[in-house]
Amino acid sequence: MKKISLYVFLVLGLLFLFKYSFSINTYLKCESYNQESEKVSYFAFDKHHIWSDYDQINSKFKKKSNSNYGEKHVISTAFFGGTIKINREIGTIEIEQGLTLLGVPKPDLVLNCKKINKRKLPKEKIDKKF
Repeated sequence: MKKISLYVFLVLGLLFLFKYSFSINTYLKCESYNQESEKVSYFAFDKHHIWSDYDQINSKFKKKSNSNYGEKHVISTAFFGGTIKINREIGTIEIEQGLTLLGVPKPDLVLNCKKINKRKLPKEKIDKKF
């Protein structure tokens, strides 16, 4: 009986390791290249998706898009009418924002990013009144 429970525990442990070892996210803290804007954006990506629009209260990303993964670039092809391109070599994210209502292209947004741990993602505490 002890051997069977040991084998079951070992198999479940290996399945857990394999499942989560292939879907580990990379978390990024990004700031604009021009120093006028003090807004900080957070992104995450793996081999299949890019997550954006981080919600600090609920500690999760609101937007998820499919991506093409490469050693140098991770590119999302459907990011609200535009594309998002993560350059892993330089450490930047370029967001093509699509077109305005008049059909004029919006300027691309370039962010300078650095890799962070998941624990470094901000968490906003709420003072509950009831």
